Amino acid sequence: MKKSFIFLLFAALFFSCSKNEALLQLIDSQKIIEFKNFEELSAHVEKVSKMNTEERLNYEHSLGYESFGTKSESIYFEFLKKDSKSNSDVEKFVSENEQWIDLRKEEGELICEPKLANNSYRYVINKDKIFKIGHNILKVYNDGVLVFDEKFISELYKLDVLNLSDLKVDSANYSKFYSQTIVSEIEDRDLPYNCGTYTDGRQTNGSNRTFMKLEIEFGNVGGLPHVKYLSLVRPYKRILGIWYFCERTISCDVKFAVDTKAPDNTWSRAFYTHTETKHAYAIEKTYFYSGYGYDQFWHFGGYDSWGDTPDTNPVVLQCNTSLF
Repeated sequence: MKKSFIFLLFAALFFSCSKNEALLQLIDSQKIIEFKNFEELSAHVEKVSKMNTEERLNYEHSLGYESFGTKSESIYFEFLKKDSKSNSDVEKFVSENEQWIDLRKEEGELICEPKLANNSYRYVINKDKIFKIGHNILKVYNDGVLVFDEKFISELYKLDVLNLSDLKVDSANYSKFYSQTIVSEIEDRDLPYNCGTYTDGRQTNGSNRTFMKLEIEFGNVGGLPHVKYLSLVRPYKRILGIWYFCERTISCDVKFAVDTKAPDNTWSRAFYTHTETKHAYAIEKTYFYSGYGYDQFWHFGGYDSWGDTPDTNPVVLQCNTSLF
């Protein structure tokens, strides 16, 4: 489940410092949410993440907009209400909604969920999985984000693949940026405190499961690195051999440290905490950060976190717990 976070850059990005509300724009007859900078995007994601389904529907309706996440989840949860979920029912449902629903095999087990279900951008992107920051269009894939100047938007529709890593490009106009998903082999000096950029765990009890992950995704874009930290706890229920989302009372206590190497080779450490209990389909928390200059590196310096639901034992994620 470790993912590459890839940015393909068509042109340099320049962002203003305005904090205005997200705006809706028509580009090529498509409704696209526009932000002036990553700070605006961060505020929007934080705001929407705190809404329940009804509040989010009303909010998007006020914008005259339906996000990819809202659309895919409405289709998914409508199916979950049905009594019959035989294999043939599921196959037919997924086939009829392949743009919105994912059925995949993971470690030998089938999982059915909305596409991009655990992606922080799902309530930002439109049906074409795009949104806008400044003069740039961003398209979200399973494993990354494609970034390009808005004047090249016609190129977007030629790049219709599931995974950004599947794009075959060989041009001086493109640059690729990957997240570091394993313990760095470069920063040996910092190795004792390098817990990588991704970890997950699960606890299963019969047909109930609790899943938890911590993740750092980053890439240098337009000379400035943009970084996303994500914590997620999600319960699942198995029905006739297939795992689905379910509502549970979820609790979490998330603590992690992020180590950052600056361009001058100095290291700094920041701590993040999040404690919450609620009845929901998931608890998730996203942090955005804009760095400075190229050649910055991020990794977890440590984490001591757990996520729990009533049906399973807690999922515990730990590394360098002495920091806490």
